[in-house]
Amino acid sequence: GKVCRMAVHSGDARWLLAGVRAAWITPICTAAVCLALAEALGHVPAWVRLPTVISLTGYAWPERCLYAAGFGATAVLVWILASSLHRRWLPAALALDCGNNDKLTKANSCAYWVLTVGCFGLLTQSVIPLQANIVDVMEGRAQLNVWSVIHQSGASVFFLGALVHTGCTLFVLNKSRLLRDIVGAPSLWLKAALAAFAVVAMVLAGVFHPAGATDYSQQRAQQALLVAGATQWACVLAMLAVLGSYRSDLEKLVVAMRAHAR
Repeated sequence: GKVCRMAVHSGDARWLLAGVRAAWITPICTAAVCLALAEALGHVPAWVRLPTVISLTGYAWPERCLYAAGFGATAVLVWILASSLHRRWLPAALALDCGNNDKLTKANSCAYWVLTVGCFGLLTQSVIPLQANIVDVMEGRAQLNVWSVIHQSGASVFFLGALVHTGCTLFVLNKSRLLRDIVGAPSLWLKAALAAFAVVAMVLAGVFHPAGATDYSQQRAQQALLVAGATQWACVLAMLAVLGSYRSDLEKLVVAMRAHAR
């Protein structure tokens, strides 16, 4: 009861739930505004069909500033939320459910640290954009430079970290009887299905991305970019759906923790 009361009173539940919503809205608004600006200013080539890769909407000024601010803020916000969830709320629930269960404690800690690394990757790709002549690279007139590679690597670290985090969190939620009862089987199955879909989409997006493709010629650039853009957006939307499902889980968890704290 004491551990549970500490979690409830020291953590602002309303802030936590509002933070999840903000972490869901911020990247969507950032990508949409950057895409609109890039289209209006002619920074997305006319031969590129939408949806294009998100990175292509933030390599030039002024949308580059919005891209860095929006996705950088998302990285920081997700890390703060992860700290609250994995270092306060879930440990308190696990203490109520099964005491010092070493496997679940380690899995919860792993989820936190993996997502921390992922957030660093997201922050990296937000402040280091694709090279200024990335369109020339796509049209076969230039070579990739190190900054584009770092940008794409940062994005890959984030996506991979987010997916591993989902796997670790699913393990904790499923193996803890208390958490499994609170969250419910439909939520667990939904997260698993979305994560599996995101894995496939992430691989395809990486293969056809202009900073990841090994043979990017003008002839196949349009088709490759269309595949990369569609699969990248699909991966992002699937991960945002997972994030949205956490909000529902947290609402249930807060209610349960407050009931145990009485």
